[in-house]
Amino acid sequence: MLKLKIAPKFISGDSIQNPKPTTQNYLKFTAMSIIEIAQKTRVSARKLAVLSADAKNQAIEAMAKALEAAAPDIVAANAADCKAAEADGIAKPLYDRLK
Repeated sequence: MLKLKIAPKFISGDSIQNPKPTTQNYLKFTAMSIIEIAQKTRVSARKLAVLSADAKNQAIEAMAKALEAAAPDIVAANAADCKAAEADGIAKPLYDRLK
């Protein structure tokens, strides 16, 4: 059986080191996350490439179930991020992506 590592918590705007996030903090945090995600994606893609179709389907199903189970936490974290972004006066295009 294929085991997946899935982060149990999602980082919201109020959990970033700076208690009052700024536009620069959002951009810096996003940039770091994208680099880390890209690196982990490359490693995972190599591991997935050699798996059977059944194993890949199991992985997709596990990810879907994990996302469905975490949906309330994801939505709550996004709402907190949106609220913090509005309070900070974040640029509208960046806010629209967050929303």
